[in-house]
Amino acid sequence: MFRTSSPQSSFFEVENWCPDVLPQDDWCFTYRARVLPLIDEEEFRHLYAQERGRPNASVKTMLSLLIFMGMEKLSWRGVAFQFSRRIDWMIATNTPFGEAVIDHTTLFKFYQRLEGDPTARALFVTLTDAFIEACGTSVKQQRTDSFYIHGWLRILSRYGLFKETIRKFLQILRKQKPGLYEEIKGDLSRDYLEDAFDLTEKDRALAQRQIALMAQDLLRLKCAFEHHKQVQHYETFRILCQIFSQQCEVKERADAGVEVVLKETPDPGSICSPHNPEVRYVRKGKQRITGDKGVVTETCDPENKTQFLTDAEVVDAPCPDSKEQSNI
Repeated sequence: MFRTSSPQSSFFEVENWCPDVLPQDDWCFTYRARVLPLIDEEEFRHLYAQERGRPNASVKTMLSLLIFMGMEKLSWRGVAFQFSRRIDWMIATNTPFGEAVIDHTTLFKFYQRLEGDPTARALFVTLTDAFIEACGTSVKQQRTDSFYIHGWLRILSRYGLFKETIRKFLQILRKQKPGLYEEIKGDLSRDYLEDAFDLTEKDRALAQRQIALMAQDLLRLKCAFEHHKQVQHYETFRILCQIFSQQCEVKERADAGVEVVLKETPDPGSICSPHNPEVRYVRKGKQRITGDKGVVTETCDPENKTQFLTDAEVVDAPCPDSKEQSNI
């Protein structure tokens, strides 16, 4: 249930118990006076149910903690741990002693709601414009640059990609449809759920033979369930079918049978990992990246005392910089 932060002051505010604990020119007082009022919590009302559920944690506090988390490069658990121990954070968020508590899962779920929601970008623009005006920064000169955002999974070879894709699908199938799993597992070249979790094979010749067998397994699974009313809608099955079409071809044999042929070069924009199907692989010089690319625009007038990021986008890693232009 949506609830705005209470404007009522508390007897347990930091300054009531620890006056002059920090100098008045500390950043936290500036943040509380200049930044916190710019966060309009009503803009985030649509992210919560109106009538049911427990009241949400303070939106101003959660947004502030996400900012502090980025500033200090903390983990979700790290920012939750620090909140009750940081006087400057309590002052900045106007949080009394005893109330500086946040569960890291609550903060993460709030972040998930923000992903893809236009409210977050609107707040970024509002805060940036306010900072630029306060600092007298000129925006006449700006430049755009990019950087790679490395995925948390290592780059999978075709051997690892096939094996992990099948394993991930079969895990879900065994859980949701155990009878279907028992029927199909005997038709596969190996027991994917019992083997050790190894996504590499050092013997190159053996790896190539295993890849060919796993390609056949991909086809068996695709043919077995592509018309099943429930299984065909599993995300893991859709990913399996995509990877098969990107990596393999089916050719007819003279005996009226079919064989699976591996494509020499996978389709452009192929899935690199069944765990992160949205990320893409790119090679740039000696770098081999599976992930995304961040594109940022910043002010660059040499007379500015302070420069600001004015725009930020996340695109697929293979996207060339020449196609990215600032939205500002």
